[in-house]
Amino acid sequence: MRKAETSIRSFKPVVTGIFLAVVVMLAGYIPGNENIVQAASLDKPGYILTFQEEFNGNSVDLSKWNDWDINFGNREPGIVTTSNDFAYCPENVRVSGGCLRITASRNPITAAQCGGGTRTVNYRTGEINTKNKFQQTYGWFEARIKLPKARALYPGFWLMPAEGVGMIDENGGAGAEVDIMEYETYWMGNQVTSSIWYGGYGSNLQGGGIGSTYSPISDANDWHVYALNWEPGKLEIYVDGVKTQEHTGEGVPYGDEIIILSMAVASWGKPCLDSELPDSMLVDYVRVYQKAEYATEEQRQRAASAQRSQGNSNLQRSQRIQEVSTNQGTQRTQETSNNQRAQQTSNPQEGPGNYVACNDSDPYIRYYGTWTPFNNPRAYRGDFHYSKNKNDSYLVGFTGTRLRAYGLKDRWCGKVAIYVDNKYLGTGDCYSPKQVYGVLYDTGELPYGNHTVRLINLRQKNDESLGYYHYADEFRVY
Repeated sequence: MRKAETSIRSFKPVVTGIFLAVVVMLAGYIPGNENIVQAASLDKPGYILTFQEEFNGNSVDLSKWNDWDINFGNREPGIVTTSNDFAYCPENVRVSGGCLRITASRNPITAAQCGGGTRTVNYRTGEINTKNKFQQTYGWFEARIKLPKARALYPGFWLMPAEGVGMIDENGGAGAEVDIMEYETYWMGNQVTSSIWYGGYGSNLQGGGIGSTYSPISDANDWHVYALNWEPGKLEIYVDGVKTQEHTGEGVPYGDEIIILSMAVASWGKPCLDSELPDSMLVDYVRVYQKAEYATEEQRQRAASAQRSQGNSNLQRSQRIQEVSTNQGTQRTQETSNNQRAQQTSNPQEGPGNYVACNDSDPYIRYYGTWTPFNNPRAYRGDFHYSKNKNDSYLVGFTGTRLRAYGLKDRWCGKVAIYVDNKYLGTGDCYSPKQVYGVLYDTGELPYGNHTVRLINLRQKNDESLGYYHYADEFRVY
């Protein structure tokens, strides 16, 4: 995504049987056995986590990101090139529903033109970047992204030289533009492109596609994980955990780079269809790691400090929530006893003993993808979440010895993969020829302690099923 001339050269708390546990978010994906998409841990053996953004809040974290283009000042809308009919605007970047949303819209604006002056353009879009806030030489850069559908949009996940680094073959610089993932919605179909550019953006511009340039994706309308492994003299592109491209030639940067997520409008000379706007590029998370052998002492100390801080925070929160839980125990027990499907019981059909029932809409249960909440008076506490799309997942953490998930089973339900403590437990088929409410899966007996359960919609079904739905409604922790 070539720019104009520029000076730039866990734990999560969730309801449990005793208190709210703290669990590691496992929101990436890598291919696994039996064609099952596995959840990738934040832990990456041999690497140190140096940057993490899960977009869990309600606004862009300006301590990590700028929500304006790198060529402009503090929150200033800007037009990069004279051929652009769009401006990068902070208001077209927002965080909601656990995702970053960069939106393209037809909404004329008069904004600053890179190089001087102002101009009126027809479209607005967005960008975030880590200029002067995070930069790194070498490492693993990863983001989980869902691409827009409207034609002639050009979303990208890329790196640029940090302030003062400069480009290779341009005044002694050590950086390059590394396009980890770019996608032209008008014509690329089920493939994305990766490239490298250096030498400046004038007559000395050099570079091109990384490897064979184009990497296949299974479905352009689905979520995918795009990653760059950057080592001295080598760039490797990964899509959904599979290496698709490699570059070991000229132009591999060896100086600090910053992260950029952006979306151009009316790209490759193709006009936008206004009727298809607004449309958004969605980003679930961005994570950066440094290979231990290349980590600086500062990176090691920062990672160690973050782990200590997180551990102390988790302990304090667990202690505080345990006190609250104790005080509210009688009320919780009464609430669950009033619901026939959430009674404490020793009936083998209902579970192995006393339990606490937790609702699907608890704010600390993490949903990833396109899960939809739905109100239904017949559901536990009157609501449930449902999914029908491949790779949609949720993560539940609990403290106890067992978890059983309950929900609707009918002829529209499909198959899901279950992971307990990041280990594959099995595939569950939630199909039923008649609509019933029952156990969707059971972790079985576990050692007492903190555990995690991740469910992933496989978008698979048996021959009798009519669909791929899965319903999340009630979680019983023992």
